Amino acid sequence: MKIIFGLGNPGKKYERTRHNLGWRVIDQLANSFITPGIAKLKKKFESACLTIASPESNLSLTGETIMLVKPLTYMNNSGQAVKHILNYHPEPLTNILVICDDFQLPLGKIRIRPKGSAGGHNGLASIIQSLNTDNFPRLRVGLASPTAPIISGQTDFEPADYVLSNFTRAEEQSLKKTMPDITGAVHCWINDGVEKCMNRFN
Repeated sequence: MKIIFGLGNPGKKYERTRHNLGWRVIDQLANSFITPGIAKLKKKFESACLTIASPESNLSLTGETIMLVKPLTYMNNSGQAVKHILNYHPEPLTNILVICDDFQLPLGKIRIRPKGSAGGHNGLASIIQSLNTDNFPRLRVGLASPTAPIISGQTDFEPADYVLSNFTRAEEQSLKKTMPDITGAVHCWINDGVEKCMNRFN
C-alpha cells in the first residue's frame, strides 16, 4: 500500500490558507482517483482518510492500494497522526509520500525528494521527530516567497503570518492551472517511484 499524507490545519478558518495546500492536493487526488463528488474522507487515526483499491480507481495504479490522509492534529503535530497510521499500517517509509507547502519555491513549483531535512517546515519537523528519521519521500509545492505587497500594508512580518494568510484571487487561478501537474507528480510517484518522478517533475 502507498500512503500519501497532505499536511494542513483543521478548521474553517484555515481552509483556504496557503499552509493548507497539502490538504487541497489530497482533495484533488481523491477526485482524480474516484468519480468526482463521491470521494469522502473518513475520520480515523487522528486523520481524515480515504483508502482506494486499484479496481475502484479511474486510473491505472499498477495494482496498488492507495491511502490518502489529511492529519487532523494541526500542522505542528503532524507526526503524531503519521506515526499512528504507520503503527497500524507498518509500510516501509519508501511507500509514504508527504505533501506540504514551501514558500521558498515559486507558486505551484514542485520539488520532490526521497529524504531530507525539515527545511524550516514545522509539519515536516514533527514527522521527522516522531519517526526518528528524515528518510522518507516528500513533495513540496511552492507558495512563492512572501513579499510586502502580499501582506497588505505590512513591510515586515513573520513567515507564519504569510503561510496562514489566504491565496489572492490571481494566485488561486494560477494554482488551478498547475494542480494537474502536482497531482500528476503524485501519480508518477505511485506508479514509477521517486527517482523517475524527480527526473520528470523537478
